[in-house]
Amino acid sequence: MIDLELVREFLSVNYNRFILYIIMLSIVTLVFFGIDKYKAITRKWRVPEAVLLSLTAIGGAFGGLLGMMLFRHKIRKPMFFIIVPLATVLYIALIIYVTATPYGVT
Repeated sequence: MIDLELVREFLSVNYNRFILYIIMLSIVTLVFFGIDKYKAITRKWRVPEAVLLSLTAIGGAFGGLLGMMLFRHKIRKPMFFIIVPLATVLYIALIIYVTATPYGVT
């Protein structure tokens, strides 16, 4: 079982780095979605779905969601239609939780 108090303490100390990590990984994920869409159109080698979902899960959820909407890519795939928005909501909750903690909100 994950000790949420320990996670909160670690992230609250480093929340600026955490936010920067989320932003950078979201940009990378958005680029990967764009590359995969381009490769799909030109019928070339594709980025594996596991890579796109992994990038989304480890912090690139915002970039994945933006990539789905911007490029209209992977919007009919149930795995993406469910996991990417869910990951985005979870990361929003985590960001709120982490950034609110230093100010005494528990």
